Parts: sequence; C-alpha cells; structure tokens
Amino acid sequence: MRAASRKTRYQTPMKIKLLWIASLALSLLSACADMPNASIPAPPSYASTECGRNFTSSGDPRNGATLATFVKLQDLDVHSAIGQVEKIAMDQGMQVGADQVDNTFGKVTIIVKDPAGGHDYPMIAGAQKSSGRLTLIAQLTRDQIVDPNVMRDRMCNVIANVKMDAAGASVAAAAQSKLGTGQIIDIKAVDLANEVAEALRQKQDSTDVTMKYAGKVYRIDGRVMRPTSGMALYGDVQMASATRSFSIPYITEVHAGLLGIGPMVQTRVQIMCHSAPDQYSRFLALRNGDYATLIAKVTNFNGKGRPKSMIVDNPLTTTGSILTDQSYGGILNADCSFEK
Repeated sequence: MRAASRKTRYQTPMKIKLLWIASLALSLLSACADMPNASIPAPPSYASTECGRNFTSSGDPRNGATLATFVKLQDLDVHSAIGQVEKIAMDQGMQVGADQVDNTFGKVTIIVKDPAGGHDYPMIAGAQKSSGRLTLIAQLTRDQIVDPNVMRDRMCNVIANVKMDAAGASVAAAAQSKLGTGQIIDIKAVDLANEVAEALRQKQDSTDVTMKYAGKVYRIDGRVMRPTSGMALYGDVQMASATRSFSIPYITEVHAGLLGIGPMVQTRVQIMCHSAPDQYSRFLALRNGDYATLIAKVTNFNGKGRPKSMIVDNPLTTTGSILTDQSYGGILNADCSFEK
C-alpha cells in the first residue's frame, strides 16, 4: 500500500512536467506558425503571358543588372494604375515610396526586400496614358545575382493583375488614401530631419531615401539659417544666376546626449529649401533665425547611410554632429515656396 502511494506521489510531478513540456512545445509551434515566412512565396509562372513575353534583362550583373517588363492596358487611367500597383506592392510586403501622378503620366518607387537576405533593391512603376503602357523596372545592386525567370514572375505578379474597371479604381483610391497620396504633410523641420536620419540609421542608403521621399509634399515649419561667413554659403553663389533660385537650410538642432540635456548640436540630416524663382525676393529677405512655414516638395537626398558593417551605433542615435561623426547623414533637398 505504501509502495503504491509512493509510486503515485512520484508519478504526479512527472505528469505535470510532461504536460508542461507539451504545452511549451505547442506554444512554440503556434508562435512559429504566426511568424512571417522569411522567403517570398513563389508566384505563378508568367512566361506565356503578355507581361512575360515583354520581360527583358540587360547589363552586367557585376555592375547591377536592369530588369524590365510592361503590359498595355486599354483606356489606361494613370491614377488607377499607379494606385493598384501600390496596393499590390503593399500586400506583397514591399515598401511603397512617394509617387508622382497626373492625368497623363505617373510613377511610383517600390523598395523590395531581397528574400536571400542581401541588398534591397528598387523597382519603379510607370503608367503613360498616351501609350497605354504600365511599365515596371527593377534596378539591382552591384553583384546581386538573381534568377531572371523568378524575377520575371515576381515583377509580372505586380503589374499583370492591374485592371481598368470600377473595382480596380476603388482599390486604387483606397490605397492612395492610406498612403496619403496628394496630401500635404504638416511637420516640423527637426522632426523631418530626425525621421530621415532614422531611416539612414536602419541602413537604408541614399538611393533608398531618395526613392522613399522624392515627390512627397510637406508643410515644413521651423527657423531658417543664413550663414554670414565661410564660402558664401547656401545660395549666395546662386544669387546672380539666371534662375534666381535661393537655397536656404532649416535650423534642425537638438540637445545631444541620451537624456537630451547636452549642448545643442545639428542633426545628422539637414533640410535644404530651394526657392521658387518667382519668390526669390521673399526668400532673400529672410534673416538668420527667422521662422518660415514653407510648402516643400522633396527632390532628392545627398548623403550616405549607416555602414552595413557597423554593429555598435553611436548612442546619440539619430542626432549628433555630422561634422564629428561621419557614419551617416546628409541633406534632404526640396523645392520650396511660401503658401501665402
């Protein structure tokens, strides 16, 4: 009797342990099932379709190959075509950059994550009303080797599903509303500078940043800088040019240090405004430290991203002087004008 009781007493903890292990295993399996697949699912073959037949690959892969394809759409609506491409790209886990669209032509840049874990690469979709063409071009990075057939199918999987009908137009409108297409984004100059710096800190390079921001329109508020010494900085050299365009940066200083109580330093990224020719005199009248609210359409980014080999980051993260820490930073250029 005592032996049976001892046996039962020993079995009970063992059963609890086994149940605990089984529960843990089920939890791990469930967690794995919820994790996104590291590889991009293979799309169906488009080899025999119009898109597949139009696919081309050119250039030496050692320098970065260029891949392209297109489809022709009857009664192509530029807004609908670009909006549908944006929706399809988002659904496939791609990063959609700024778009530039009017009634005759539109384009949008998409950043594709390399499923092999290498460099990301950009794709540019363009829609032209006069020709009815919806084109997709992928520019690979140097030494990025891909299977052309796989790339053909992935690219066609984006544009071959665009439809010129009411359902497609509805999908496009919803996507563009979500992305804020055509909207003016209100932002402080220092916040925009730090936002771009954070993208660089995440190891996006200058091309990625340009593609992400080019074409976006902001209502930027902040104080401007008018240096009075040095190399006739920021536009004084341009004053006598035929374009009469005046370039002026925003002051984007922040407190250094982890606690934000250190001395004021310039952010890694500077916002540079290039004036509209017809507002030349208004920009020229701005003094150092004056406040200005400007409508700014981003044109490009000049600088460099955080080196991909860096492991330990500067504790200042998105701040710090670009003069003392050259790991990443640069200038976001924008065409600017006074709203009123």
